[in-house]
Amino acid sequence: MKNRQKTAALSREFENFLSEMENMLQQTATLGGDELAKAKKRIQERMAEAKESVSGMRGDIAQRARKVAKSANREVHE
Repeated sequence: MKNRQKTAALSREFENFLSEMENMLQQTATLGGDELAKAKKRIQERMAEAKESVSGMRGDIAQRARKVAKSANREVHE
């Protein structure tokens, strides 16, 4: 995936995440007991998914940065 596509995908993921969190918070306002525990679990799962997605993007960015650094190093030493 190209940089712009990855950036757009990450932006959409973040917007979806925020929207879901807002909805879940609104829903939990009237919950109690088991229902609240289930909602809390869903929120935690969604946050874990978002963290994993961002972590994957970080790996891609770091890999590209290393590639650019190697290329620049070759250019400097030629």
